[in-house]
Amino acid sequence: MARISGYIVNYLADLLRPPRRWTITEWARKRIFLPSDTAEPGLYNPERAPYQKEILEEASPASPTKEIYLMFGSQCGKTLMEQIIMAYYIAAFPRPQAFAFSDEGELKLFVKHKFNPFLSANPPIQNLLGKGQKGTGDTLNEKQFPGGNIRFVAANRANNLRGYSSAVVIVDESDALPPNVEGEGSPITQLKKRQNTFENSRKFIVSSTPKNTHSHIIDVMQNSTMKKYHVPCPRCKGLMTLEFENFHYDTNEAGKAVTDAWFECPLCHGRIEEADKSFFLKSRNGAAWKATNTHSAEGREGYILPSFYVPLGWLSWKSIAQEHLDAVNTVDEVERTAKMTAFYNTVLVRQYKNAQETPSWEVLYRRALRSEFEVGMKVPAWVSVVTTGTDVQKNRLETTVMGWGKRNRNIVLDHIVMACGQGEETSDTEASCWKMYEELILNGRWEREDGILLPSAGNACDRSYNTKTVDALYLQLGDPNFMLIRGDNKHNVETAMPQRRDKKGLVYYDTPVDRIKSMVYKDLAKEDNEEQSRQYVAFFPNNLTEEFYQQLTAEELVYDKKTKVLTWEKTRDRNEALDTRVYNYAVYFERRFDAFNDSDWDDVEERRRAAAKKVSASKRKVYGRISKGVKI
Repeated sequence: MARISGYIVNYLADLLRPPRRWTITEWARKRIFLPSDTAEPGLYNPERAPYQKEILEEASPASPTKEIYLMFGSQCGKTLMEQIIMAYYIAAFPRPQAFAFSDEGELKLFVKHKFNPFLSANPPIQNLLGKGQKGTGDTLNEKQFPGGNIRFVAANRANNLRGYSSAVVIVDESDALPPNVEGEGSPITQLKKRQNTFENSRKFIVSSTPKNTHSHIIDVMQNSTMKKYHVPCPRCKGLMTLEFENFHYDTNEAGKAVTDAWFECPLCHGRIEEADKSFFLKSRNGAAWKATNTHSAEGREGYILPSFYVPLGWLSWKSIAQEHLDAVNTVDEVERTAKMTAFYNTVLVRQYKNAQETPSWEVLYRRALRSEFEVGMKVPAWVSVVTTGTDVQKNRLETTVMGWGKRNRNIVLDHIVMACGQGEETSDTEASCWKMYEELILNGRWEREDGILLPSAGNACDRSYNTKTVDALYLQLGDPNFMLIRGDNKHNVETAMPQRRDKKGLVYYDTPVDRIKSMVYKDLAKEDNEEQSRQYVAFFPNNLTEEFYQQLTAEELVYDKKTKVLTWEKTRDRNEALDTRVYNYAVYFERRFDAFNDSDWDDVEERRRAAAKKVSASKRKVYGRISKGVKI
């Protein structure tokens, strides 16, 4: 009791001093007690985690910094810093505040199990709030205090992001938020608008571990200082950062348990033990945050910290190594990806790219520029089969034409955009785009270098959009090579596509699009090892635009925590080039070309040459190619 009474006297004395004389770090080291259920209960000691000090200083009123972004690994004390900042702006410098969460469930968990126990450990701060009775201003979602209030908001609902003003806004685990909230845009942008009336004194703090697809924290971090905590090597005293690439560990003979873990200094290659943290974490020994982005926006500080920096006694390097080893040793692909994703996101604070990595569009584009083939030229002599895949949009059809040869070699012959006429939509079977489709695709012929005209072996068209229109055209045209496909990932098959038939005679194919996307991306990087030329199996013309390749690589395979499966997610709005390529593969598999050996392909060539009539083909008329820069 004597300790608490003295604490209250000192606390009240502090309130009489000008609040701007106190930084958050100075105030917290004298006034903040950590709850009994934390790792180190008692008076807060910023020297235990020295990397926290600069962040708390920048969050203080005297600092000109307005925005702080934290990409911290687990166990680094991020939540504690957020609570200390809130407490400061309740007791030392009262300001209106908002604390945002991904949903109502996370909000309740935080308030009940973290913030309320934190308040209980700090009675002078708790006594500034209401007592929880109706009308006192101490509820689950809002806590009032002299000079301000705290709103706890679930930022996944648009109505929670408007109608109030806050000088201090904290967003916790921003990557759990949707990219767009109910059609009103980014929740980060919406929350920042809550500070318009406090432009000169606002503090906007966003923290999160990154996720693999759209990442709010990575987006906002790009315009910040992107600081990393540099520590001195105990051997050479050179400054370095703790990166996974320099992390090593030993295992037992079975390879199942970690026996030792250490870092190697990238400068002197000396061994750094975890016990050395007591030396290299401290600022007096040279440890410091250093910016890695020299072009940051003014007033924006960003801090990136993996879990390797956690103080001694909190999370050991052996535990981190064991988590990685367990993930590596997991046999099941889905479970292994889940564990590796969690390790990269929450420990390394990086995005995880599994074995099925999305290829770089820049690499594909540069590779294509070296090609001797371009759209409009005759088809290469090694192409024996042509297929097409079409995606239906509201105002256009997009078709990729592909050629195929031995051992899965393939090439994009064209990507055609057939736009609707003025006032038309693809829902109209009489729209001009459908006339172009019939002329250019269903009746199209592609001339090969030897003069042979190649018709399409199959024309896949997705029926998931404007289904009734596409089905009506299928029945109307009666073309056996007009193939209707529907995405279906329920069947546990590699490439087989069950055929469906309705009472009207309409036939369509259930297509395992997710499995095919995996094959597409593998093929984009695969080399034709049966030939000594070391050439890739997938080829492109040299005159398609960058947009085509950005669409082709617009999805990533990620682990879905809710469904516990691997799923493909878009990383950008436009992905038609990927979809149309998948539809081409659907034709390739349905026609069983994937089962052909070299002898089968030779038979195809013999029949073609025997039946071919070498007639000069008139130049095809092409509408709206991406390569011509058509605006959609």
